[in-house]
Amino acid sequence: MSEVVVGVIGGSGLYDIEGFADVEEISIETPFGAPSDAYIVGYLEGVKCVFLPRHGRGHRFTPSEVNYRANIWGMKKLGVQHILSVSAVGSLKEEIAPGHLVCVDQFVDRTRGRVESFFGDGIVGHVQFGDPVEENFRQVVLGAAKSTGATTHDGGAYVCIEGPTFSTRAEIIFRRF
Repeated sequence: MSEVVVGVIGGSGLYDIEGFADVEEISIETPFGAPSDAYIVGYLEGVKCVFLPRHGRGHRFTPSEVNYRANIWGMKKLGVQHILSVSAVGSLKEEIAPGHLVCVDQFVDRTRGRVESFFGDGIVGHVQFGDPVEENFRQVVLGAAKSTGATTHDGGAYVCIEGPTFSTRAEIIFRRF
């Protein structure tokens, strides 16, 4: 059986991970251009991990400038089978307070200016996206978070907007329906 490789994409404020062992920094060029930064490859508690800060170290890229296709292509090239993407976000639910962890199971993409797919330019494909999060991995992440004592929420929708500005009050009300 091959070694499981987990990718971690750090959001705002997460530019490295403590506890990595046997660390190697790898720079990759992709068919989609340069990723946000060099990939940090190592082991975390015996699990091989590949870490990439989404906005680059030092937060060099706004959300609209991040080369998402290059980031994901590089993860795949490095053997990643599962990706955990960490984001610091707000909530429209009072019971989900700052510091809580939500293991989402759905996404709403409200972006406008980003390339949406790996397909195009002569490559055609249709991908099922009704259930965008692999449930077994999501449950492993949820269990690990609970075991640390974190306040967790099982399921939810991540709404992605075109940053770096946040939503207006009217947009928030609109998204509730």
